[in-house]
Formats: sequence, structure tokens, C-alpha cells
Amino acid sequence: MPAEEAADLLRRWKHLGAMIIAARQQWRSDWTPAQRLIAAARERLLLESGRLRELLKRSNELLLPLADPLLTDFGTHRQLAKAREEAYSDWLM
Repeated sequence: MPAEEAADLLRRWKHLGAMIIAARQQWRSDWTPAQRLIAAARERLLLESGRLRELLKRSNELLLPLADPLLTDFGTHRQLAKAREEAYSDWLM
């Protein structure tokens, strides 16, 4: 490839790269509102997660020798391995 063609090709690639960078910057989102919601809910969610852990522990104790169904990996069941959420719901009923 002649030097002039190679230089022209590099200029084109530079231009395309600049367009990609500009497009990415344009689509960047400001996550500040989402981060504020998470921060505002953090304390409450930590309390609720502790409460749910206690309920799960109690459920496991009541169901011994079995475990709470929410701890089951339904993907290991052949009938549900490639199924959608509706199949899981139907299977649980």
C-alpha cells in the first residue's frame, strides 16, 4: 500500500474513532438520582434483609430435613432448566 493511501486510511480510522467516542459520551447517563435512591433506602433494606434471613432460618428449621423452596436451584430440574419464569410458577403450584 502506498504511503499516501496508508495515511488516508489512518485519518479515516481516526475520524471514525472520534465519532464513536463522541457517541458514547452523548449516551452516558447521570446515575446520581439512582445512587441517591439507593443511599436513602440502604438502612431500611439492611434491616429488612436481616429480618428475611431470620424468617428463612425459621422456615428451614420448620421444614427439616428439607430446605426452604426459595433456596432451591430450579435450574437443576430437567423440566425447568431451559424454561421461562411461567414454567417455574406453574411447577410450584
